Amino acid sequence: MKLVRTAKREGLIRARLLGAKVAQGEVISFVDAHCEANVGWLEPLLERIKNDRTTVAVPVIDMISSTSFAYASTRYNAIGGFSWDMQFMWYTLPDERRRLQNDSTQPVRYLKCCIRINLLLWNCI
Repeated sequence: MKLVRTAKREGLIRARLLGAKVAQGEVISFVDAHCEANVGWLEPLLERIKNDRTTVAVPVIDMISSTSFAYASTRYNAIGGFSWDMQFMWYTLPDERRRLQNDSTQPVRYLKCCIRINLLLWNCI
């Protein structure tokens, strides 16, 4: 892991682009400040990338209450998304998508706030 600092505040997207520019490994990971990695979170995501280097792996993100700090795991069939007023919300995976899944760890083609991606693929985007 390498920590890269900028001379001034650059914002989320610029900071990620700067990090990607200096990355040297095969996989790059972006984790937002409000995310906390739990035990065993990375290995399944790396396995998906190993099986298909064009995969952009995104974990299910558990929740911590903003009022009580209570931890709650997210249902495996939940996907994150944004409402029209840009509030992050959890949505239930549509029935037709859920029927296509063989197991709860199978990826859903969807993008949210915490991603891992093959660095060569990132550079091609």
